[in-house]
Amino acid sequence: MIDDALQQTGQDFLDMGLNELKKFTPANRITKADKENDNKSTHRKLDKHLVLLLNEKLGDKLHWILPFGKRLDGETMRQTAERVLAEKFNKTIQARFYGNAPCGFYKYKYPKSLQAETNILGAKVFFFKAEYLDGDVKDKKLEYTWACREELNELMLDDYNRSVSLFLIDE
Repeated sequence: MIDDALQQTGQDFLDMGLNELKKFTPANRITKADKENDNKSTHRKLDKHLVLLLNEKLGDKLHWILPFGKRLDGETMRQTAERVLAEKFNKTIQARFYGNAPCGFYKYKYPKSLQAETNILGAKVFFFKAEYLDGDVKDKKLEYTWACREELNELMLDDYNRSVSLFLIDE
C-alpha cells in the first residue's frame, strides 16, 4: 500500500480524483420541509441562510422581529443576548454567539402617549450575530418562523428590515 502511494504520480492522483468525482451524486437540496412549506423547520432552503423571527406584540400590533429582551443590571450586552435566547426558547435552542460587540442596532420612538407616561423618548435594540447549532422550539404557543433573506423583506417592517439587512451576509 505504501509502495503504491510512493510510485503514484501526480497525474495518477489527479485521474483517480476525477474518476471519483464522476461517480459522485450530490444530494437533492429540496427537502420535505421545502415541499410542505414548513417555515418552522431549519431543514429547508438549504442553499440559503435562515434567520429566526418571532411574531411579538409591540404596542397594539404583532410584528415579525428577532428575539429581544431588556438588559438586566450588571449584564453585558452579550450576556443579555445569550439569556434572552435561553429564556425565550426554554434553553431548547443552542447557538454560538460571535463577538462581544453588537453587529447592528435599531432605534425607534415610543408613541407620544407612552413618551408622556414614561418620560422616555424611545428605545435602541442591539443585535448580536449567532449561529444556530442545534435544538427545536418546543413552546407550541410561540409563533416563530425560520426565514430566508427574501422572506425577511416580506415579513418585517421596512425600517426594521433595513437595520437588520445591514449586518446580514449576502448569499
